[in-house]
Amino acid sequence: MPLLLLRRLAMIATPILLLAPAPSLSLSARGDDAPRAAHEAGVLDRIFANWKARHDRVHSLHLTWDSRIAHLSGKTFPLKRIEKAPDFEFEQLGVQVFVEGDQRYCKVDTPIFNVPQVKPTDTRRVVERWIIDGDTTWLYRAGARYEKHSADPEFARKPFGVVSRTIRVDQPLPDPTLQALCLTFRPQFPNLSWRRDQCRLVDEHATIDGVPAVKIQRVIVRKAGNGRELKHVESLWVSPVRDDVVVHWSVERVIAPILLMEGAIRYKKDPNVGWVPSEWWEIPELHNLEESRVTAYAINERIDPSVFSPPFPPGTPVQDLRGRDRREGLRHYVVEPDGSKRAISLEDFFRLSDPRPFLEKKPAAKPQREAPAGK
Repeated sequence: MPLLLLRRLAMIATPILLLAPAPSLSLSARGDDAPRAAHEAGVLDRIFANWKARHDRVHSLHLTWDSRIAHLSGKTFPLKRIEKAPDFEFEQLGVQVFVEGDQRYCKVDTPIFNVPQVKPTDTRRVVERWIIDGDTTWLYRAGARYEKHSADPEFARKPFGVVSRTIRVDQPLPDPTLQALCLTFRPQFPNLSWRRDQCRLVDEHATIDGVPAVKIQRVIVRKAGNGRELKHVESLWVSPVRDDVVVHWSVERVIAPILLMEGAIRYKKDPNVGWVPSEWWEIPELHNLEESRVTAYAINERIDPSVFSPPFPPGTPVQDLRGRDRREGLRHYVVEPDGSKRAISLEDFFRLSDPRPFLEKKPAAKPQREAPAGK
């Protein structure tokens, strides 16, 4: 296992012990439950003022990074990661993110391949584009995100596209790998929505990963897929000597506390815009540890408008999920060579985008009831 990975795994144990159930995790953590002391209010005001100043300095952003991903089979809690080696290790090279203002985001993903590689791989090939432009979100997957012989059950999926309305509140980030960038430059990004009135000061003299920090916290209620409400405690550790940039974060379930996500960010200082992430690690799932290192960045430079254009090439089957009440547009279509849209059925969309023939299976016959005795 790489030395860097061992060091990161060892670092995880300390912050998790700090997240054991404690009075600070009670529902009294809601920001509007009680008046705040003047000093606490002043600290929070300073943090949010520094965040806004950083936001205002960075009008556009283009970052490129490489990632190393360790996969552990099964749902293993982070504290136990230090007790076992990864079952797989993957690399992803040349991931790009573009940000323009508050309404435009684009992430370009490259293949995720085994370490060591089984065979030569085009590591810079685009396998996915995720774009937000105002109220519309586009996702284009050009095929497999993982190379063959990986743990991804969808490695054989064909290219497809999805159009949807942009999720604004009460949902986690569609792509957790953007957490570090959004916490640094856009903490008010719709899927994070860190607001001053939600927060409480937990510890002004905290220490995380050996670094002095201020810990703030909020309790967020989010809806699960089954409609149930889930209460999560979200904690941030910010560095007061570096303009209150976020250096560590965690998400924990309130009831029967379980750490759901954790991460940390390291920075380098840019002479024009201040602190810029240089590397970060995160655990977006209970069985993955991802480390990323920035290889290039450009701030406040012009971004080609085509970066935020719909990413579907000719031949792509597309599903439009923006609602059945629209008066125009197609729910399912294929992009033609001239850019027009040819309508298709839902069944055709799945047939063209997914090689698994589950749509061809006939429903099982209903069992016949036995007639009552005597009839």
